[in-house]
Amino acid sequence: MQDSIEIVRAQPADVRALIGLNEAVQRLHAAHEPTRFVSDPDPEEVASYFTQLFESPDRFIDIASVEGEPAGYIVYELRSMAEVVFKHPMQLLYIHQIATARRFRRCGVGRALLAAVEDFARARGIDRIELDSYAFNREAHRFFESAGFSTFKIVMDRRLEP
Repeated sequence: MQDSIEIVRAQPADVRALIGLNEAVQRLHAAHEPTRFVSDPDPEEVASYFTQLFESPDRFIDIASVEGEPAGYIVYELRSMAEVVFKHPMQLLYIHQIATARRFRRCGVGRALLAAVEDFARARGIDRIELDSYAFNREAHRFFESAGFSTFKIVMDRRLEP
């Protein structure tokens, strides 16, 4: 199926498709982290969120389609870190979100989205891509590891009793 996957830069007209593609991911996160994620966000607020992303010069959304049907999307950002006494300056590409419609999983859509992001980074001389994933999402971890990502930082939290 990889040959029939088309990746293009999303446009404001794609907002409804992005909302639909985001729903399963949002439900998954809300089911596992209900104190952090809204289980049923207002579609108009989600539309506003995606619309605002189009206005940012450093954030990008690519959308994948298979035979004209929306199959997945990826949201990413160019980040520049200034040199500080402890760290070298760095430019990287940060992936905020990636989602694939359930019926297109394991068909190459996620890999095609990552490949498009890698091409975007290479064209700008960027050699590092970062992302994060919640600990419960082992399926995503396996996917990212199979795509060459590895753990380099662990973020921990502690919930306090009121």
